[in-house]
Amino acid sequence: MLRTYYTAPVTPRPPLLERGVVFAHAHVRGGGEMGRDWWEQGRLLGKRTTFDDFVDVADALAHDGALGLVDGRRIVSRGLSAGGLLKGAVYSQRPDRWRAVVAEVPFIDVVTAMSDPSIPLTVNEWDEWGDPREREFLTYMTGYSPYENLPSVGARPPLLVTGALHDPRVLVREPAKWVMALRASDPGWGEGADPGDPTSPGTVLFRVETAEGSHSGPAGRFGHLDYEAEVAAWIVAALSA
Repeated sequence: MLRTYYTAPVTPRPPLLERGVVFAHAHVRGGGEMGRDWWEQGRLLGKRTTFDDFVDVADALAHDGALGLVDGRRIVSRGLSAGGLLKGAVYSQRPDRWRAVVAEVPFIDVVTAMSDPSIPLTVNEWDEWGDPREREFLTYMTGYSPYENLPSVGARPPLLVTGALHDPRVLVREPAKWVMALRASDPGWGEGADPGDPTSPGTVLFRVETAEGSHSGPAGRFGHLDYEAEVAAWIVAALSA
């Protein structure tokens, strides 16, 4: 499983590792660990570099890649919030690379969200994504925003999308409209999709947290453990198919 970093509770790694899953962490220029220039190349008009970085990591890990550590046909990608945007971008960019994708509360409708200063994070994050009121940023965002750039109709990996009714950071309408657009763009839900198999190719699942809890899942220790168990079970099922 290939994941990006976010300050959320740790995934239940031991049960996955016990089942033979290899866990890899891809750092896609979210900080200055490799110097300021490295960070600058992954923001504003360089944001697409982070998507390419992530795909490059997956390609390197695959059996025919530079490291050759894992079966390239069985790579699952998971990310949350801005990491969910990354999942949406690489889902469209390289649908052939992933066995399955988990996009949690994904910041998926970039142009609409960054055009709404009433959302708590918007104004501060113009420095990271750019302000769509400026034409060059609007054009660039529109070119990569997953909501505007759906994958081609055909073989798509199964996708698990989450949202939360009470999330003030990524409003639930963002993942909801993306799921709707994906299903509408592929009425058969992918070639070979099986309505009875939640991990069959082309399946798009949408899990919405309607109770307490928001950006990082259900509230409470046990509620969150249940949530992580659901996601882990779906991942294991996808890898076992």
